[in-house]
Amino acid sequence: MTSSSRGRTEVFFDKRSDKVAIPQKPDALPKKGQEIGEMLATDVDLENEAITMYNEASVICSAEKDQKSKDLFEELLGEEEAHLHFFERIKNHIDKMGAAYIVTLTGKRQESA
Repeated sequence: MTSSSRGRTEVFFDKRSDKVAIPQKPDALPKKGQEIGEMLATDVDLENEAITMYNEASVICSAEKDQKSKDLFEELLGEEEAHLHFFERIKNHIDKMGAAYIVTLTGKRQESA
């Protein structure tokens, strides 16, 4: 989730906090020292949480007949789904090819800890 999309979400939820709970920070937080595969798994978890949040927000907006906000959340949802597919694709390549694929991305070999 980009910082700009997160900011737009918080404005919506703050504005309507009498009807909607303010979203909590995600549980899947990146940690120092993670391997690339682990970082991508964290990214996938974060994107899934964002997708769930934006889906729920879109449903609420629809029920409240707030079409502009619904459209915004559906746009953000599309962005998050694209991020999810990107991270899943990269993780899948790394799971299958390991360091050889990482070299194609960075031009450098990953050092083991």
